Amino acid sequence: RTASLAITSGTLANAGTITAAAPGDGSSSGGTRYLNGSIRNTGRLEIDRTTLRQATSGATWTNRGSLIVDSSGSQLIFEANTTQFLQEAGLFWAFDTFRQDGGSFAMTGGSLDGRFSLSNVTISPSGGTGEQQFYLSGTNVLGSDVGPDQILTIVANQVSPGEATLRVLQNRTNQGRISLQSSTSPPLSAKLEIEAGTLTNAALGVLDTASTGGAPYFIDGNLTNNGVLQVDGLVTQRTPNATWTNNDLFSVSAGSELDLGQAAFTNHSGTTLTGGDYRLEGIFRYQGASIVTNAASIGLWGGSIRDSAGVDALRNLALNSSSGGLSLSFYRILTVSGPLTNQGGISLLPGSVLTTTGDFIQTGGITRVTAYNTIQPVPAQLVATAGLVRLRGGTLIGNGTVSTVENTGGAVVPDRSAFSPEEAGILRVAGDYAQTSGGSLAVDLKGPSVLNGYDRLEVSGTATLAGTLSSAATTSAGPGPFTILTAGNRIGTFETVNSSGGSYLVQYGPQSVTLASAAPTAVRLGSFSVRQAGGRVVARWRTGSELGLLGFHIHRELHGRRVRLTPALIRARGGAGGQTYVWQHRAPQVVGTRYLLEIVSDDGSRTWVTMRNVATSLLRNR
Repeated sequence: RTASLAITSGTLANAGTITAAAPGDGSSSGGTRYLNGSIRNTGRLEIDRTTLRQATSGATWTNRGSLIVDSSGSQLIFEANTTQFLQEAGLFWAFDTFRQDGGSFAMTGGSLDGRFSLSNVTISPSGGTGEQQFYLSGTNVLGSDVGPDQILTIVANQVSPGEATLRVLQNRTNQGRISLQSSTSPPLSAKLEIEAGTLTNAALGVLDTASTGGAPYFIDGNLTNNGVLQVDGLVTQRTPNATWTNNDLFSVSAGSELDLGQAAFTNHSGTTLTGGDYRLEGIFRYQGASIVTNAASIGLWGGSIRDSAGVDALRNLALNSSSGGLSLSFYRILTVSGPLTNQGGISLLPGSVLTTTGDFIQTGGITRVTAYNTIQPVPAQLVATAGLVRLRGGTLIGNGTVSTVENTGGAVVPDRSAFSPEEAGILRVAGDYAQTSGGSLAVDLKGPSVLNGYDRLEVSGTATLAGTLSSAATTSAGPGPFTILTAGNRIGTFETVNSSGGSYLVQYGPQSVTLASAAPTAVRLGSFSVRQAGGRVVARWRTGSELGLLGFHIHRELHGRRVRLTPALIRARGGAGGQTYVWQHRAPQVVGTRYLLEIVSDDGSRTWVTMRNVATSLLRNR
């Protein structure tokens, strides 16, 4: 038989324990129990291995104690569509199932744990502690703000009652999470209908849709986003004259679309996107989308911004302002008509291509052109098809490829990217490079070889040089040489050379610029030896790098008197690698004679190496 407790009038105040349990020794479950009417629980109300139903219209349940839907097979079901449930304090723990159809559910205090399935209710989840999850089906009304720890999931149920809707009838704020889940088979939509006022997604709030591959989602009405709007699937706004504002992040995943329909998008003023962050793997569409000036943060991770007709909103982009950011992800290609000026931040990831049909002009900020690794083997490209890359300010940095550069006031910085394994970078100019007195080139010196040691600017055409060269060396850099610029042809020299971490000489070749230690060329230990061969003395030495080296003299010294033996300077052969030299002279006749090597640098400095520095045999009279 079915057990029941009927409260026909008034309210039952429970300060003790009420248990609805299956019969027997606890090894089985089943049966239905009824607790009809209003109850105020400050004690313990437990449902154990059975179903407890409330079927009285207009009843009110208030929990300030412990309400436990315990163990598998336990259910608490409010059948009457006018039941009011108030969670004011204590704990409501739904280990298995709590289901309410109709009426209202208010969360003002205490905590919830478990799964709470509500349909056709007015839900007010503004209070309480800890994470609270509500699953809403049917048509529901948001009766309060959503608190920081609360999650409302609007679930379209393929069984019953079908499509799911959360209605907003006045200004509300979401500080937690509102999630929409549509059904796949049959396709049933989940909807958020803001019928009056504005829904504000707060700074830590999340509003998202879950991609199911099924029916579309609808978010209708006025929305102000100060948190995160995450779109998976097709999301459409259908209310005419609605207003949408984005003060934080719109994120649209791959294969997804956010379409604002006829809503006014307040971030778009005239032809300027004034603010907000947009991370787009999919499509973001709004009416009148034609962005000439970007003052927002746009990340095109394979996605795009389009107008109502599907036309690319960035096709006429002319200015990325000081507050603007534009990022192209792997292999994303963007072409803009005419010149483009950058005052903010532009980042091109490996494989991406930004093309302007006019000049690319940098007056401030930073443009980063990154290169490859084994996964993304193609460098990013900055291409000005009918103009130049004109640097009037700011920084061009990276290890990708750019078109012909005119640097009159910017900084060019070859640099490795986060996507490449090298410790240094090669920035490539597909064309000419011209640097005037206002421009600068900056390189890092970290090791002896390019890529994994030091930076380089590679110019396929002519490099015309002036302005400033800056180098920063680490203790592992060594003396060089470092070929920091290569070109098809080199014209001019840098007017100012700044270095930190080490002193280096600048060597200009017809097709290169090289840095080498400014210290005199050091002869390696044991590289200067003298021996007798027949009636001759043979001197043999090997140099290190000969950058900055002019040549050598040989001297003989006896009893403190030094005589130069070479009638003319033995010219250094030059080059980055070491060279071997052999010089002969008739043998001396006096024991104690020693020989010295004088190293002459092209700055006039001289270094002496004597036999005291190396292990040799004594010269003897023959």
